[in-house]
Amino acid sequence: ISRVKECNSDHAFNSLLHNLVENIGNYRADRKFAKSKKYYTQTFETGWISKSQLLDPSLKRKLEDLLLFFKPQKNNLVVKESVMYDTDVIHNNEKDNFTTLIITWNIIKYEAPHIKLADINWDSQLEKYIPIVASIKNPSRFEYVVAEMLSKIRDSHNFMTLPNYENDLGSFYFPFNTAFVDSKNIIKQIDTAACKDYNIHIGDVIETINGRDINSLRDSLRNISRGGHIKVIDNEVDEFYLLKVKGNSPVIITLRSEDNSLRSLEIQPVTKRTLFDPIKQKAKNKYYSINDSVSYINLLYSSASDVKAALKKFRNSRCIIIDNRGYPADKTYSALFNRLTGGNDRIINYYKQNSTTFTGTFPENFLNNPYYHLRGFANILKPFYRKYKGKVIVLFDETTLSHAEFRNQGFSFIKNKVITVGRNTAGANGAIYFRYLPGKIRIAFTGDIVTFPNGESTQKKGMRPNYYVEDSINSIRNGEDDILNKAIKVATNHD
Repeated sequence: ISRVKECNSDHAFNSLLHNLVENIGNYRADRKFAKSKKYYTQTFETGWISKSQLLDPSLKRKLEDLLLFFKPQKNNLVVKESVMYDTDVIHNNEKDNFTTLIITWNIIKYEAPHIKLADINWDSQLEKYIPIVASIKNPSRFEYVVAEMLSKIRDSHNFMTLPNYENDLGSFYFPFNTAFVDSKNIIKQIDTAACKDYNIHIGDVIETINGRDINSLRDSLRNISRGGHIKVIDNEVDEFYLLKVKGNSPVIITLRSEDNSLRSLEIQPVTKRTLFDPIKQKAKNKYYSINDSVSYINLLYSSASDVKAALKKFRNSRCIIIDNRGYPADKTYSALFNRLTGGNDRIINYYKQNSTTFTGTFPENFLNNPYYHLRGFANILKPFYRKYKGKVIVLFDETTLSHAEFRNQGFSFIKNKVITVGRNTAGANGAIYFRYLPGKIRIAFTGDIVTFPNGESTQKKGMRPNYYVEDSINSIRNGEDDILNKAIKVATNHD
């Protein structure tokens, strides 16, 4: 990087690159690598070489030769750091900033199979952010900018650990949690004891924090929040960023109550919260009868034995509502699917990167790429289990993420009439890959591709339900679950 900056002409730059290419060693130009079914080498994007106005003809030929005679072997294109390294790096100078930015960009470029589904040109992002990070002297600001670039891949698996930025945010919290509903920042969960003295209630609306409009704050935090779609992004803003405070000094908020009165309150931040949510509290009952013909099972709070007991108890119910919101345990799904009537032989295509021979950028037609191992998940249902034969309604929303979303696809095999109610799932299906960057930064992304048998992917957009339901402020104030209420109505009225 430092030597490139010293180049004051195209000739100097090409000379530098000639030296770099020659240092890779020799190869036999008379022995081209033979293509085979085992290896597929045409995953590199090469158009930029011939189109370049900067590279000289000789250098272009050298680069094209390298690709022509490339032999797949253990992938050394990207250092796949799974533990911390270069922990003493402080991102307060141009060299370290450039290095980490380029490492970050390359990891996504060469390892993230869904990058071509993003709404942005990933190549252009490096050009955009190099001048931005060049002058950054504050490590926290650098981490914010890197997170901003990463968030543009719109991957709900894009968890990030930003040590300096998170330290600046602080380790204290407001004694409540918010949700973005009807374009308002509504209090959805409260620490009952801590909020008692302030007369704060579920359903109150926050308008400013220390004199700053809360929607302006939310917009700045959306820039760095992961998420395939806006619902996931806003959840991350609420859970990780918006309500954290640096130090325990009182914070002034303006709050609008249910009667529309506006109050200014001085809130003392807390280190720990015991948050009460009436909707979640009711769901912890695990399973119960709603009426004579409709029953309910919450997978998040149920164990495998709970599911077994529930299906035995409700075997004569006309309809069972299965709540798949959140991230239930794997054994819970197994217990459930073993007791439902299955159908299709293959419900899911799972394409996993072959890390031994993977050579670079994923091609557009990734489903035919041998760098993926195809795993078909068949419905192997044990015949001696007693099966539930009634109708099934499945609930899901933006908290249905990763493995839960993967399992959500599994409901498509059920022969029973399945109806879905809620909101789009998170849009992150397949294994999550974690990578460390210099300076204790950790990033993550979706590393596999999961599709329905027709090749359709849920990445970024999620699975859409038959009946789409938004939360309402009045329902939150009354402790009502809009998604469950809609499901009960559908179960009662549907043929």
